[in-house]
Amino acid sequence: ELFLCLQGVPMRTSAAQAASEVAARLGKLLDAGKVREADSVSTRHLSERASDPKIHEEIGRVYFEHEQWERAASLFRKSLELQPQNDSAHLLLGLSLTEMKQLDEAERALLLAVQQNPRSETNCFMAGRQLMMRGKYEASLPYFYKAVELNPSSARALQGLAGALARTGRR
Repeated sequence: ELFLCLQGVPMRTSAAQAASEVAARLGKLLDAGKVREADSVSTRHLSERASDPKIHEEIGRVYFEHEQWERAASLFRKSLELQPQNDSAHLLLGLSLTEMKQLDEAERALLLAVQQNPRSETNCFMAGRQLMMRGKYEASLPYFYKAVELNPSSARALQGLAGALARTGRR
């Protein structure tokens, strides 16, 4: 190890640095359409760090960004199993599940994201959007109102609120 250190190679990479390197490698593999190879790399990396929720979330984000919804959802679920208090993992799980047409579970995940971080305009907007897409216009209103309160200049929150109000007949 001393020899490696003297040659300018760090003796140990941090878990965060290793996760970032793996995430970058996975992104390149997925960009190239090499899903099986990416799965092999991520599985191997995760088996070495099975109890780190942040690594599961970070790798899940790479799959999410590449529209690999099932794999992303699986990784977000594992991250939440290890650390249930993580609104961003709930949000991304909910969005992945929406893409997979698992709407009841998606709704639950998005509402948990708001419950865990009610100060997030994105969490509030996405929960309201999910409810509205499911025809639950009245139920979506408090989430859109909160999103507008948190960010009055958010066009998407204002549009969501206007759409929900129009469908409920309110002003």
